[in-house]
Amino acid sequence: MRPFIPAFLIAFFPFGTVHAELQAEPQQAPASAHTTETESGFTQRVRDVLASGALDDVLEKRWDLIQQRKHALRLSQLREKKAKAARERKAAIKKYIPAPDTDNEPFLGAKNGAFSLIVYSDFGCPYCKKFHRTAKAFIDKYGKHANLIYRSMPLSIHEPYATELAMGGYCIYRLSGNNTYWNYVDTVYTSTNLKNGKKFVDEFAGRLGISSENLTSCMTSRDALSFVEKQIKDANKGQFTGTPSVILRNNLTGEFDFFAGATSLRTLEESVRKMAEKTAKEVKGAADSSSSAPGLSYPAENAKRQ
Repeated sequence: MRPFIPAFLIAFFPFGTVHAELQAEPQQAPASAHTTETESGFTQRVRDVLASGALDDVLEKRWDLIQQRKHALRLSQLREKKAKAARERKAAIKKYIPAPDTDNEPFLGAKNGAFSLIVYSDFGCPYCKKFHRTAKAFIDKYGKHANLIYRSMPLSIHEPYATELAMGGYCIYRLSGNNTYWNYVDTVYTSTNLKNGKKFVDEFAGRLGISSENLTSCMTSRDALSFVEKQIKDANKGQFTGTPSVILRNNLTGEFDFFAGATSLRTLEESVRKMAEKTAKEVKGAADSSSSAPGLSYPAENAKRQ
């Protein structure tokens, strides 16, 4: 029930005005002098810091740190990507690249060597020409215990003469034997004009007295082309992307190292040393345990080729 308010009070007392004033937001008290001085001092200190360049130095250092961490992350990702690719290629080599077959392919050095230097090469490749000297030096030093085997991987940029020279090598080997083949390889890599592969093969064979008819028959045969194509197919499956692609293989264990490009003699020697030391430890360990396994014999010279 609403309270009774006499009419004369309503006329002379502004209840609505009072109500509005009571509902209005309270006004803030004016800032004290102390507060104003504090805010002013803080603002000045900020201005002083900005003017001194100290903040710029801090931001620059933080930015450099962020960039360093980003760079380190990119390097780590790149290393992992390369390591993964190397693992995949090694698995592909193990699966698809044939072991040396010195009964059916040219070799230089020891026929049953403990190590094989297998080179997928292109006769038109300048890096292969450079590496040929390294490969020969390797065999000169380790030829009693290792052999050198060349396989064909002609690149499209050197066609058609690269495939012609590869087929020529196959035919020279079939018609004149292992030693003549290596004479052919040496001649190819010391020549300066190889643009006409077939002419080069004809002239080389002519100097050796190889029948032109027999050479032509071989060069036009399906066998010669299939031989080269098979090696190219193997190289592609092995994930080789250029020449020379080099495999140094331990024939006693099947272990190998892969080198992309014209690696150095020192690198090959280090690879041989490590694999030989590892094999010696394995052979010694097997020999030490032979007493508990009758009939087990692991002398290095009689170790089974893998």
